[in-house]
Amino acid sequence: MAVPNQLAAKLPPTVRYAEAEYWESRYQREPAGFEWFFGHTALRRIIRAYISKKKPVLHLGCGTSNLQEGMAMSGYTVVNTDISKVVIAHMKERHAKYPNLAYCVSDCRDMPEFLDCQFGHVVDKGEQQEQQQQQLCEVPVQQHA
Repeated sequence: MAVPNQLAAKLPPTVRYAEAEYWESRYQREPAGFEWFFGHTALRRIIRAYISKKKPVLHLGCGTSNLQEGMAMSGYTVVNTDISKVVIAHMKERHAKYPNLAYCVSDCRDMPEFLDCQFGHVVDKGEQQEQQQQQLCEVPVQQHA
């Protein structure tokens, strides 16, 4: 749900995390790599223990994370998605040398471009939190619109 412009300026950024426009603007201003939670180094043991290399891994909201690069170097095939066209273009260029990394602009709330059972695992480091934040704020936003 898009927030009206006059209200969006008054809202804290976390309320707008589900909007593509927020991320386009942010990644244009801040193209450098950034880890919201943990990067590959912190997660590699968990990844090795629980994620198989037999089928591709879907990485939701990849942003500028280094997670997928580390997974690619470890032999995983990863399809990375993000709602931001800017970050997907940047990451495609940054990881062009990794044939086992793919990038796709996609909204994790509706992903018809992927088939059922296409992926062996899904990695989500923050999308669920962002969606919950947006849902908590939708009622007050609608009341003020």
